[in-house]
Amino acid sequence: MKNPLAALVMFFNIIKKSRGKVRSPVKRCSAFPEGLWRQFSLAEIKASISNFRQGLLLGHGGFGDTYRGIIDDGTLAVTIERFGPLGLQGAREFRTEVQLLCQLRHANLVSFIGFCDEQDEQILVYEYKQWFA
Repeated sequence: MKNPLAALVMFFNIIKKSRGKVRSPVKRCSAFPEGLWRQFSLAEIKASISNFRQGLLLGHGGFGDTYRGIIDDGTLAVTIERFGPLGLQGAREFRTEVQLLCQLRHANLVSFIGFCDEQDEQILVYEYKQWFA
């Protein structure tokens, strides 16, 4: 997208509209842009954050919990956003969100790394940035 602000507004509208909807069955889909993302297994996600250990919890958001994790044999710190019951989306909405995140690149935004959509879990993975006050 050429206008990052419009992309963000569209992103939040998609999330807002999808809140409270019943999830449809998960299907593997090849509609994601190739090479711009990484699909993680649930086992990889659980290993990176010690099975959703509370000590790695960064915060609670309107759509779920956010954790700090380590992937790639301890070489890359990531932020993992796990959608909660109120943030559940259907497979189509989740796929649209991933596609949008793949297109967003800006110096002031954390980079989207990948996702996990397995066993009724919807998880997004971003680069981790330490912010100083």
